[in-house]
Amino acid sequence: MEEALQLIANGVVIGSVIAVAAVGLTLVFGVLRLINFAHGDFLTLGAFVAVVGTGFGLPLYVAAIPALLVGAAFAGGLEKVLWGPLRRRGASTVNLLIISIGLALVVRYTIFWIFGSGVYRYGPVSQRIDFGLFALTPQDVVIIVGSAAALVGVALMLQKTRIGKAMRALSDNRDLAEASGIDVERITMITWLIAGVLTAYGGIMLGLQGRVFANMGWFLLLLIFAGVILGGIGSAYGAMIGSMIIGITQELATHSAIGLPSDLKTGVAFLALIVVLLVRPQGIMGRKQAL
Repeated sequence: MEEALQLIANGVVIGSVIAVAAVGLTLVFGVLRLINFAHGDFLTLGAFVAVVGTGFGLPLYVAAIPALLVGAAFAGGLEKVLWGPLRRRGASTVNLLIISIGLALVVRYTIFWIFGSGVYRYGPVSQRIDFGLFALTPQDVVIIVGSAAALVGVALMLQKTRIGKAMRALSDNRDLAEASGIDVERITMITWLIAGVLTAYGGIMLGLQGRVFANMGWFLLLLIFAGVILGGIGSAYGAMIGSMIIGITQELATHSAIGLPSDLKTGVAFLALIVVLLVRPQGIMGRKQAL
């Protein structure tokens, strides 16, 4: 029982990171119907900007500020010079998907070129704190609390603010939203800015687990997509739930009673995804109203 609780706690930690990243991906898909394969590498970018900040002696909570700003500026800049012009020229969904794959490679190998293939850290990883039934490092606690705060903030934004309601309307029916007076281009840009901040934030949270390296976001990308699909494509709340299920499932797969090596835990998470989709093809919270 104690082992299972520890694995669940570990799953909540990685699930929290996946959830923050998955919500950013979902917001973009919900509003723009863009499947962004560069999303994982955007996480890496945010993590490395924070690494640079800590390298100059800044505490991480200060170094996170330029990382979030760079994440927002990078996402907004791409909308201005790449995604927006492509949409206006009638680029197909397949074309946009392929371009996002190319963009992922550009970002990843640029990071490789600048930082190399080494492993970086924000600082030493602290000893675990014993909470009785399970133990977590202080960094793990920060990941859980920080991710929860971000996810609650997104939920409140979508439900309570005019921008959030406009994003949901745009997700439901772009033409109707435009006809009702919503500034589609403005909401699209705001969506990218929010997604950029969330993605950089997710990268920082991922780096808090102890290692920052050029492939880190790419390795997490499949789990992010799994969380999005499991929760229901286009549903921000579904992405939160789906990501947590993916994180916990893959950790429980390594329980000694099951006997699977840790290398296979990601495969078990995807097996759970397949089982859920066989029962509910639209995902846990999939519905016509996306966000």
